[in-house]
Amino acid sequence: MGNGMEVVVIGAGAMGSAITQRLIALGYSVTVFNRTVERCDHLRKYGAAIANDIEGALSASNTVVLALYDGNAIESTLLADNTRELIVGHQFLNIAQTTPDEIIELSGNFANAGARLSEVEMIAYPEHILDGVGDMVLAGPAEDQEQWTRLLDDIGSQVHWVGEIGNASRAEMAFWLPFAFQTIAIAYTVAAFDSEGLPPALPNKVLSANPVLNISGADSAVPAMQKHSYGTDQWSIDNMVTSLKVAIRYAKERGLSTGVFESILEVYECAAQQGLGDKDHAAVREALTRSR
Repeated sequence: MGNGMEVVVIGAGAMGSAITQRLIALGYSVTVFNRTVERCDHLRKYGAAIANDIEGALSASNTVVLALYDGNAIESTLLADNTRELIVGHQFLNIAQTTPDEIIELSGNFANAGARLSEVEMIAYPEHILDGVGDMVLAGPAEDQEQWTRLLDDIGSQVHWVGEIGNASRAEMAFWLPFAFQTIAIAYTVAAFDSEGLPPALPNKVLSANPVLNISGADSAVPAMQKHSYGTDQWSIDNMVTSLKVAIRYAKERGLSTGVFESILEVYECAAQQGLGDKDHAAVREALTRSR
Protein backbone atom coordinates (compact mmCIF):
# COMPACT_ATOMS: atom_id res chain seq x y z
CA MET A 1 0.00 0.00 0.00
CA GLY A 2 1.06 3.57 -0.66
CA ASN A 3 1.22 4.88 2.93
CA GLY A 4 1.45 8.44 1.63
CA MET A 5 4.27 7.74 -0.85
CA GLU A 6 4.49 10.59 -3.35
CA VAL A 7 4.33 9.72 -7.05
CA VAL A 8 4.12 11.85 -10.18
CA VAL A 9 2.12 10.65 -13.19
CA ILE A 10 2.87 12.43 -16.47
CA GLY A 11 0.06 11.89 -18.95
CA ALA A 12 -3.68 11.92 -18.18
CA GLY A 13 -4.98 9.63 -20.90
CA ALA A 14 -6.90 6.43 -20.17
CA MET A 15 -3.98 4.54 -18.62
CA GLY A 16 -2.50 7.53 -16.80
CA SER A 17 -5.89 8.33 -15.31
CA ALA A 18 -6.48 4.73 -14.23
CA ILE A 19 -3.05 4.50 -12.60
CA THR A 20 -3.66 7.79 -10.79
CA GLN A 21 -7.03 6.67 -9.45
CA ARG A 22 -5.68 3.30 -8.36
CA LEU A 23 -2.70 4.76 -6.52
CA ILE A 24 -4.78 7.40 -4.74
CA ALA A 25 -7.26 4.73 -3.63
CA LEU A 26 -4.36 2.85 -2.04
CA GLY A 27 -3.06 5.84 -0.12
CA TYR A 28 -0.47 7.29 -2.48
CA SER A 29 -0.11 11.04 -2.89
CA VAL A 30 -0.25 11.64 -6.65
CA THR A 31 0.59 14.73 -8.69
CA VAL A 32 -0.51 14.65 -12.33
CA PHE A 33 0.75 16.66 -15.28
CA ASN A 34 -0.52 16.76 -18.83
CA ARG A 35 0.59 19.22 -21.49
CA THR A 36 -3.10 20.05 -21.97
CA VAL A 37 -3.73 20.75 -18.31
CA GLU A 38 -7.52 20.66 -18.68
CA ARG A 39 -7.30 16.92 -19.38
CA CYS A 40 -6.34 16.45 -15.73
CA ASP A 41 -9.42 18.17 -14.31
CA HIS A 42 -11.45 14.97 -13.92
CA LEU A 43 -8.78 13.62 -11.55
CA ARG A 44 -9.22 16.38 -8.97
CA LYS A 45 -12.31 14.68 -7.53
CA TYR A 46 -10.19 11.62 -6.67
CA GLY A 47 -7.70 13.75 -4.76
CA ALA A 48 -4.96 14.22 -7.35
CA ALA A 49 -2.83 17.34 -7.24
CA ILE A 50 -2.63 18.95 -10.68
CA ALA A 51 0.65 20.51 -11.79
CA ASN A 52 0.44 23.46 -14.15
CA ASP A 53 3.83 22.79 -15.73
CA ILE A 54 6.50 20.11 -15.93
CA GLU A 55 8.70 21.89 -13.40
CA GLY A 56 5.91 21.85 -10.84
CA ALA A 57 5.26 18.17 -11.49
CA LEU A 58 8.87 17.06 -11.11
CA SER A 59 9.31 19.08 -7.93
CA ALA A 60 6.59 16.98 -6.25
CA SER A 61 8.53 13.68 -6.27
CA ASN A 62 11.54 11.89 -7.75
CA THR A 63 9.33 8.87 -8.51
CA VAL A 64 7.68 9.44 -11.88
CA VAL A 65 5.39 7.28 -14.04
CA LEU A 66 5.44 8.22 -17.73
CA ALA A 67 2.02 7.60 -19.27
CA LEU A 68 2.76 9.44 -22.51
CA TYR A 69 1.85 8.38 -26.04
CA ASP A 70 5.24 7.29 -27.35
CA GLY A 71 8.98 7.86 -27.29
CA ASN A 72 8.71 11.13 -29.20
CA ALA A 73 6.38 12.52 -26.54
CA ILE A 74 8.86 11.50 -23.84
CA GLU A 75 11.70 13.23 -25.70
CA SER A 76 9.80 16.48 -26.21
CA THR A 77 8.42 16.58 -22.66
CA LEU A 78 11.51 15.65 -20.65
CA LEU A 79 14.64 15.80 -22.79
CA ALA A 80 14.24 19.20 -24.43
CA ASP A 81 16.90 21.83 -23.72
CA ASN A 82 14.65 23.62 -21.23
CA THR A 83 13.66 20.49 -19.28
CA ARG A 84 16.74 18.23 -19.17
CA GLU A 85 18.09 19.81 -16.00
CA LEU A 86 14.76 19.22 -14.25
CA ILE A 87 15.01 15.42 -14.41
CA VAL A 88 18.33 15.10 -12.55
CA GLY A 89 18.05 12.59 -9.70
CA HIS A 90 14.63 11.26 -10.76
CA GLN A 91 13.59 7.66 -11.39
CA PHE A 92 11.17 7.23 -14.28
CA LEU A 93 8.94 4.31 -15.27
CA ASN A 94 7.77 4.28 -18.89
CA ILE A 95 4.47 2.64 -19.84
CA ALA A 96 4.32 4.05 -23.40
CA GLN A 97 4.88 1.64 -26.25
CA THR A 98 8.41 1.76 -27.60
CA THR A 99 10.60 -0.61 -29.55
CA PRO A 100 13.52 -2.17 -27.69
CA ASP A 101 15.95 0.08 -29.58
CA GLU A 102 13.92 3.19 -28.76
CA ILE A 103 13.71 2.51 -25.02
CA ILE A 104 17.42 1.64 -24.85
CA GLU A 105 18.28 4.93 -26.56
CA LEU A 106 15.92 6.82 -24.26
CA SER A 107 17.49 5.14 -21.23
CA GLY A 108 20.91 6.32 -22.36
CA ASN A 109 19.63 9.86 -22.85
CA PHE A 110 18.08 9.86 -19.38
CA ALA A 111 21.31 8.56 -17.87
CA ASN A 112 23.29 11.29 -19.62
CA ALA A 113 20.92 13.83 -18.06
CA GLY A 114 21.40 12.37 -14.57
CA ALA A 115 18.20 10.29 -14.32
CA ARG A 116 17.25 6.61 -14.53
CA LEU A 117 14.59 5.04 -16.75
CA SER A 118 12.78 1.72 -16.33
CA GLU A 119 9.99 0.28 -18.47
CA VAL A 120 6.88 -1.80 -17.89
CA GLU A 121 4.57 -3.62 -20.28
CA MET A 122 1.13 -3.56 -18.64
CA ILE A 123 -0.94 -6.46 -19.92
CA ALA A 124 -4.18 -4.86 -18.82
CA TYR A 125 -6.87 -2.40 -19.88
CA PRO A 126 -7.59 0.73 -17.81
CA GLU A 127 -10.52 -0.95 -16.06
CA HIS A 128 -8.20 -3.77 -14.99
CA ILE A 129 -5.81 -1.24 -13.47
CA LEU A 130 -8.69 0.24 -11.47
CA ASP A 131 -9.37 -3.24 -10.08
CA GLY A 132 -5.70 -3.99 -9.43
CA VAL A 133 -5.40 -6.89 -11.87
CA GLY A 134 -3.13 -7.56 -14.83
CA ASP A 135 0.42 -8.75 -15.41
CA MET A 136 3.27 -6.24 -15.25
CA VAL A 137 6.45 -7.02 -17.22
CA LEU A 138 9.21 -4.87 -15.70
CA ALA A 139 12.75 -4.13 -16.91
CA GLY A 140 15.41 -1.56 -16.14
CA PRO A 141 18.25 -0.69 -13.76
CA ALA A 142 18.59 -3.31 -11.03
CA GLU A 143 18.78 -0.62 -8.35
CA ASP A 144 15.22 0.46 -9.16
CA GLN A 145 13.68 -3.02 -9.35
CA GLU A 146 12.48 -3.10 -5.75
CA GLN A 147 10.91 0.36 -5.86
CA TRP A 148 8.97 -0.25 -9.07
CA THR A 149 8.01 -3.80 -8.12
CA ARG A 150 6.46 -2.50 -4.92
CA LEU A 151 4.45 0.13 -6.79
CA LEU A 152 3.39 -2.23 -9.60
CA ASP A 153 2.30 -4.84 -7.06
CA ASP A 154 -0.34 -2.29 -6.05
CA ILE A 155 -1.36 -1.56 -9.63
CA GLY A 156 -1.55 -5.13 -10.96
CA SER A 157 -1.79 -8.70 -9.77
CA GLN A 158 1.71 -9.94 -10.63
CA VAL A 159 5.05 -8.37 -11.54
CA HIS A 160 7.50 -10.18 -13.81
CA TRP A 161 11.09 -8.88 -13.71
CA VAL A 162 12.82 -9.56 -17.04
CA GLY A 163 16.15 -7.83 -16.49
CA GLU A 164 17.84 -5.08 -18.47
CA ILE A 165 16.12 -2.18 -20.20
CA GLY A 166 14.64 -3.23 -23.54
CA ASN A 167 13.50 -6.66 -22.39
CA ALA A 168 9.98 -5.52 -21.46
CA SER A 169 9.61 -4.00 -24.93
CA ARG A 170 10.84 -7.25 -26.45
CA ALA A 171 8.18 -9.12 -24.47
CA GLU A 172 5.57 -6.59 -25.61
CA MET A 173 6.41 -7.23 -29.26
CA ALA A 174 5.90 -10.95 -28.69
CA PHE A 175 2.50 -10.37 -27.07
CA TRP A 176 1.16 -8.06 -29.78
CA LEU A 177 -0.09 -10.69 -32.22
CA PRO A 178 -2.42 -12.46 -29.75
CA PHE A 179 -3.62 -9.09 -28.43
CA ALA A 180 -4.47 -7.77 -31.90
CA PHE A 181 -5.87 -11.08 -33.09
CA GLN A 182 -8.27 -11.62 -30.19
CA THR A 183 -10.23 -8.46 -31.05
CA ILE A 184 -10.39 -9.53 -34.71
CA ALA A 185 -11.62 -12.95 -33.57
CA ILE A 186 -14.41 -11.39 -31.48
CA ALA A 187 -15.34 -9.06 -34.35
CA TYR A 188 -15.55 -11.94 -36.82
CA THR A 189 -17.84 -13.91 -34.51
CA VAL A 190 -20.18 -10.95 -33.98
CA ALA A 191 -20.26 -10.12 -37.70
CA ALA A 192 -20.96 -13.75 -38.62
CA PHE A 193 -23.79 -14.05 -36.08
CA ASP A 194 -25.29 -10.79 -37.37
CA SER A 195 -25.17 -11.91 -40.99
CA GLU A 196 -26.72 -15.30 -40.20
CA GLY A 197 -29.41 -13.91 -37.89
CA LEU A 198 -28.28 -16.16 -35.04
CA PRO A 199 -29.17 -15.46 -31.37
CA PRO A 200 -27.22 -12.32 -30.38
CA ALA A 201 -26.78 -13.36 -26.74
CA LEU A 202 -24.70 -16.42 -27.60
CA PRO A 203 -21.37 -14.80 -28.64
CA ASN A 204 -21.00 -12.99 -25.33
CA LYS A 205 -21.88 -16.05 -23.28
CA VAL A 206 -19.46 -18.32 -25.14
CA LEU A 207 -16.55 -15.94 -25.73
CA SER A 208 -16.69 -14.60 -22.16
CA ALA A 209 -17.03 -17.85 -20.23
CA ASN A 210 -16.53 -20.98 -22.31
CA PRO A 211 -13.39 -22.88 -21.17
CA VAL A 212 -12.33 -23.50 -24.78
CA LEU A 213 -13.20 -20.19 -26.47
CA ASN A 214 -12.91 -17.72 -23.59
CA ILE A 215 -11.37 -14.43 -24.83
CA SER A 216 -10.41 -11.66 -22.44
CA GLY A 217 -12.38 -8.48 -23.05
CA ALA A 218 -15.23 -10.19 -24.89
CA ASP A 219 -17.74 -9.22 -22.20
CA SER A 220 -17.31 -5.53 -23.07
CA ALA A 221 -16.34 -5.81 -26.76
CA VAL A 222 -19.27 -7.98 -27.89
CA PRO A 223 -22.04 -5.59 -26.69
CA ALA A 224 -20.21 -2.60 -28.20
CA MET A 225 -19.85 -4.39 -31.53
CA GLN A 226 -23.49 -5.49 -31.54
CA LYS A 227 -24.68 -1.95 -30.84
CA HIS A 228 -22.12 -0.42 -33.22
CA SER A 229 -21.34 2.01 -30.40
CA TYR A 230 -17.73 2.62 -29.42
CA GLY A 231 -16.14 4.80 -26.79
CA THR A 232 -12.80 6.60 -26.86
CA ASP A 233 -11.46 5.59 -23.43
CA GLN A 234 -9.79 2.35 -24.52
CA TRP A 235 -6.87 1.45 -26.78
CA SER A 236 -7.91 3.10 -30.05
CA ILE A 237 -7.87 1.97 -33.67
CA ASP A 238 -5.08 4.48 -34.36
CA ASN A 239 -3.10 3.05 -31.42
CA MET A 240 -3.52 -0.43 -32.86
CA VAL A 241 -2.34 0.65 -36.32
CA THR A 242 0.76 2.32 -34.87
CA SER A 243 1.54 -0.60 -32.58
CA LEU A 244 1.10 -3.21 -35.28
CA LYS A 245 3.46 -1.33 -37.58
CA VAL A 246 6.05 -1.29 -34.79
CA ALA A 247 5.55 -5.02 -34.18
CA ILE A 248 5.87 -5.80 -37.90
CA ARG A 249 9.10 -3.83 -38.18
CA TYR A 250 10.47 -5.56 -35.09
CA ALA A 251 9.57 -9.02 -36.46
CA LYS A 252 11.11 -8.33 -39.87
CA GLU A 253 14.35 -7.18 -38.26
CA ARG A 254 14.57 -10.58 -36.59
CA GLY A 255 13.72 -12.62 -39.67
CA LEU A 256 10.26 -13.63 -38.43
CA SER A 257 7.26 -14.08 -40.73
CA THR A 258 4.90 -11.09 -40.68
CA GLY A 259 2.10 -12.28 -42.98
CA VAL A 260 -0.49 -12.68 -40.23
CA PHE A 261 0.48 -9.33 -38.68
CA GLU A 262 0.11 -7.59 -42.03
CA SER A 263 -3.34 -9.09 -42.66
CA ILE A 264 -4.53 -7.92 -39.25
CA LEU A 265 -3.01 -4.48 -39.86
CA GLU A 266 -4.97 -4.20 -43.12
CA VAL A 267 -8.27 -4.64 -41.27
CA TYR A 268 -7.38 -2.05 -38.61
CA GLU A 269 -6.23 0.39 -41.31
CA CYS A 270 -9.58 -0.11 -43.05
CA ALA A 271 -11.36 0.87 -39.83
CA ALA A 272 -9.14 3.95 -39.51
CA GLN A 273 -9.94 4.96 -43.10
CA GLN A 274 -13.63 4.77 -42.21
CA GLY A 275 -13.13 7.57 -39.68
CA LEU A 276 -12.93 5.31 -36.63
CA GLY A 277 -9.32 6.04 -35.69
CA ASP A 278 -10.10 7.58 -32.30
CA LYS A 279 -12.60 4.89 -31.35
CA ASP A 280 -12.03 1.89 -29.12
CA HIS A 281 -10.27 -0.93 -30.98
CA ALA A 282 -13.52 -2.96 -30.85
CA ALA A 283 -14.64 -0.69 -33.72
CA VAL A 284 -12.54 -2.90 -36.01
CA ARG A 285 -15.75 -4.94 -36.30
CA GLU A 286 -17.06 -2.28 -38.72
CA ALA A 287 -14.23 -3.01 -41.16
CA LEU A 288 -15.46 -6.58 -41.59
CA THR A 289 -18.82 -5.62 -43.10
CA ARG A 290 -18.48 -2.10 -44.53
CA SER A 291 -17.25 -1.67 -48.08
CA ARG A 292 -13.51 -2.27 -48.31
